Amino acid sequence: MRPAHSPSFRWWVSAGLVLLAAVIALPSIDVLPSFEHVAASATAYHSAPDCTGAAGDGCVLHTSALIVNDYTTTGSKGALYYYVTFNGPALSGQTTQVSGSDYNRLPVGSEVPALVWHGSVVTLSPADSGGPITTDAQPIEQLRTDTIALLIPMAALILLAMAVAVLLSVNGPDDEVRSAVMAVREPPRPVPPGLRSAVVAGRVADAGLASLAVCVVVMVVYLVFIGSAVGVVGTAPVAMVLAIPMVSLGVYRYRYLRAVRDVTTGVFAEVPVNSETIIRGKNGPMGIQARYTLADGRQSSVRITRRWWRKVHPATRLNAIVSPSDGRIWRLLGMTDDNGRPVY
Repeated sequence: MRPAHSPSFRWWVSAGLVLLAAVIALPSIDVLPSFEHVAASATAYHSAPDCTGAAGDGCVLHTSALIVNDYTTTGSKGALYYYVTFNGPALSGQTTQVSGSDYNRLPVGSEVPALVWHGSVVTLSPADSGGPITTDAQPIEQLRTDTIALLIPMAALILLAMAVAVLLSVNGPDDEVRSAVMAVREPPRPVPPGLRSAVVAGRVADAGLASLAVCVVVMVVYLVFIGSAVGVVGTAPVAMVLAIPMVSLGVYRYRYLRAVRDVTTGVFAEVPVNSETIIRGKNGPMGIQARYTLADGRQSSVRITRRWWRKVHPATRLNAIVSPSDGRIWRLLGMTDDNGRPVY
């Protein structure tokens, strides 16, 4: 069995992960309140009626905007930023940033239909065929931008979960299962007290990057496809931040149930390898597919990508937990090398 890391080592690693989470999270401490405000505004805008009279905070005013000025500025890296200023009913010299292509569609002196929300122009609709122009005051556009910022507290949550995983990881799941099987060779066996924490630690650690990937995918889908349908997510930003990593971690619960099954009902066996096929990746060999014989004479196989896969050859004995009914390998624990020594 692999030696466990010392408690002091795990504490130092955990402390480092917590510190990194704090460094990431503290600068964005106002992300959630800001997002909640923008989400509420976007939800209200999405369902707001048109104003029937004067502009009000709870309705969208249809008016016109006269373009009275335009100008460009140059950013620190040489990028051009385009701005237009307009006047009109319920407007007073407002300026908004637009893209270069939209800038050319809004010449000085032109008058275009506009939508006003809470005193700010949110949409301009030139008469050409280019479609409406959304300004940076449009709540749904602001929500798209602010949603990206949620990745920061999500990443901090994932780092905190991984810090807990390191503290729990005295042994890995395979180590706990192997110890239980070696102590009591024939089932039924008691479930090791440390099995749950070992599985949780392993799954949390493995799910760290997976959780972040899920967050990124959900954000991309949200930004690209949801558009103006902001009600569901917009009303519960805190729930969304907490739910995405937790759901991705919950997917791994079956690993614990499988480990319990292996310990309580599985049979320890040394399974001879009949033949093997090398698994090749883009950078060369990365493991083997080892074939073995089941109890009824049929052939089955197990994928081996551990560091000792190169030592496996026909007649190698695999140390495994197998099904008591048909001898199928449930969990590969290691192997016995040509000198009769166990390799994990």
